[in-house]
Amino acid sequence: GGGLDGVMTNEERILALEYRIAAARRNFFVLLAAVICLGGYAYWLSTVRELRATGLVMVDDRGQPRAGLRMGRYGVEFVILDGQGAVRALLGANQYGGQLTLCNLGGVECANLLSGSHGAELILRDKEGVPRGGFIALEEGTQLSLLDEEGVRRALLQVLGREGSGLFLLDGKGGVRAELAAGTNVTGFTVNNDKGGGQIALNLFDNAQPEIILRDRSGTNRVALVIYDSGPQLTFSDEKGTNRAALAVLDSVPLLVFSDKKLAARFSIT
Repeated sequence: GGGLDGVMTNEERILALEYRIAAARRNFFVLLAAVICLGGYAYWLSTVRELRATGLVMVDDRGQPRAGLRMGRYGVEFVILDGQGAVRALLGANQYGGQLTLCNLGGVECANLLSGSHGAELILRDKEGVPRGGFIALEEGTQLSLLDEEGVRRALLQVLGREGSGLFLLDGKGGVRAELAAGTNVTGFTVNNDKGGGQIALNLFDNAQPEIILRDRSGTNRVALVIYDSGPQLTFSDEKGTNRAALAVLDSVPLLVFSDKKLAARFSIT
């Protein structure tokens, strides 16, 4: 703009000045609004008591997730990941208790530590994630389990406080095939058949005599050897468990007895 000689007139100078004043006023109000917003945000940060979110992810310098806080199958979970994004550790908590999980390079669980209202449990797994060992500590006692490659328990060590302790060996179907137990009144070793019936038993009772018992598949006593204070005694029983023959040495006197089904002696030699 300007006159014919290129010089701004007074009216043009006034209009230009008013334009600059209006622009400055607009910039001022924009800046004032930004300051108010920033001040309000800073005040909110200083007074906020609760932040709601479904997850929080922490990344490394390459932007790869390396840790996170989330809601998962164990409740609230804190997760640590490796450089390939596989979960290597997980700490969770829900209404039932807490859990710590450690994973291998492939992200497969290899160890679990759990705690709850009834006690604590440690589970060790192979590279495929199959449980192979476990330890449980409960109010009534502790238990150590060893499992095979299919996750079937094959050995169990149990300590049940004052009730005693026991070692159990199991077959592939979970049946107890051999057990060694020590209770308050007896210590015994038993070998069982595939039905769980004890076929061979070695017992030692407190303030009593040691005994060896052989049983049939139904669990009926068929042969028993007992060592009394007066001497040893070997008995043979029928299919109903009734003693039918006995061989003993009592007070240095040998004795052989045959009995009928009513336990009446029918023949004896001394």
